[in-house]
Amino acid sequence: SGVLALVSPPWSLRYVFGPRNFQLVIRNVADPTRGLVLGSSPNEQMLRSMAEKLISELGTQVALLGQAEAYQTLHGHPALLARLSSAPLEVAAELQIPTAPPEEEVRPDEEHGDCPICLEAMGSGEAAMRCAGDGGQHHYFHARCLSTWVRRREGG
Repeated sequence: SGVLALVSPPWSLRYVFGPRNFQLVIRNVADPTRGLVLGSSPNEQMLRSMAEKLISELGTQVALLGQAEAYQTLHGHPALLARLSSAPLEVAAELQIPTAPPEEEVRPDEEHGDCPICLEAMGSGEAAMRCAGDGGQHHYFHARCLSTWVRRREGG
């Protein structure tokens, strides 16, 4: 995810004898040189797992964490930022970031037949992503189409 970054100081000889600390950071979309630290540890894999949990639970909406309003709210409320890694759906609700209900079964091939990006049929068993639309209507996309579209939007 472009909004989450796993960072560490440049490697140096001192790390031969001591641990190298990594940080999981929410990047500020308006100023990529700034960020909010979600976690800090010499265990890089633990921080990767934390990032994967956020992405898994929030889906494509994880990108909204770096947007100005959510970023400022997290910056001004350290307790909310601290809860983000353990309860991402609760924090997303407090930030009013829309997420798909986890208990709802997704069946894009039965509900919506065509991907709105490539206009091709959604085949049974294909990787799909769902976004909440106005009035509770969901829109389904091929995962590859939506991922490509989001990357292009973030880059330009």
